[in-house]
Amino acid sequence: MSNASAREKVVIQSYGPEFAGEYAGWMNIEEYADNSGVRGDIVYAKISGAGAEVHAVPLSTGELGLPSSSGFMSPVSLQFSTAKNIEQNGKWGPELRAIQAPGAHWGRWTQQDTFGDRIHPPIAPEVGTWAIGDREILKAIKEQMQAKDIGWFYANVYHMLAYIAEEEDILADPEMYSETAIQLSAVTSHITTLEDIDSADTIMQRDLTIFGGLSPKQVPEAFKQSRQRVRESEKTIETLSKIITLSSLLPGIGYRPSGRSWPYMDASTDDENRAFGRELAALQNKDVSPAMHELRRELSEVEGRLEVADLVRQRLGILATKELAANINVA
Repeated sequence: MSNASAREKVVIQSYGPEFAGEYAGWMNIEEYADNSGVRGDIVYAKISGAGAEVHAVPLSTGELGLPSSSGFMSPVSLQFSTAKNIEQNGKWGPELRAIQAPGAHWGRWTQQDTFGDRIHPPIAPEVGTWAIGDREILKAIKEQMQAKDIGWFYANVYHMLAYIAEEEDILADPEMYSETAIQLSAVTSHITTLEDIDSADTIMQRDLTIFGGLSPKQVPEAFKQSRQRVRESEKTIETLSKIITLSSLLPGIGYRPSGRSWPYMDASTDDENRAFGRELAALQNKDVSPAMHELRRELSEVEGRLEVADLVRQRLGILATKELAANINVA
């Protein structure tokens, strides 16, 4: 056999024109060698009118090179890793890395990008599982996760896929409508709580000026009560984060785009001296500058957190609408 023929492409998967408009999906969910957890790669895309194909060219070693593709549109790709038991994940929780997530370092994919060439291990004939059709793709993901004892993590993966996909490319699981409704409610509560922080800080800013109606002696105690209110709100957000499947997307205290860097007025601790001791001491000496400075920075941060949370709420709302429609179609 000549080198030329030996290097001819190997077709890994192909779909003819009869599958135009359908979604094709590939997933590889496997346990770590030490059985400490599970990692997964998922990618799906729409098939064009001419059909679609994934192929690779053998390297000189005989192994297949990175896959290339043609005919796939708007690919959505996600990687994840998690311990088998949710309690084993510790305070950091599972990891969801959305290759197509808005704002990702490498940017969004385009229709010209290849199907799954950023997945590791690469798509290959003997690796992973293929599925065709919306329901079949989601069913395959769920079944593979259940087989690896991480069925509890399906909602996280499912909602992240919905978040990163373009609206028209969201895959809806009608059986998840109740769970998505719960998530929508929890994220709405998260937003309401952030709005309460925004309100507390705005009122406190006013109270630090001549328009607040407080005497200099009253300001320190009012400030302390305001910070306690913000701390309670952050505790509520911490509680909500334990049930929100997309909590990894929701920025917390110290959200970097706000420009805040340590030391800053910190509502993540019950230690009041550490949280706002410097600002309170200044107010007791009739100096409002440190508190005003930190309130402005915290308000800027809260606005950024609200913006992201609202994006999550909007996407869950779109998904819930699609799930409801899918339920009607099933009935």
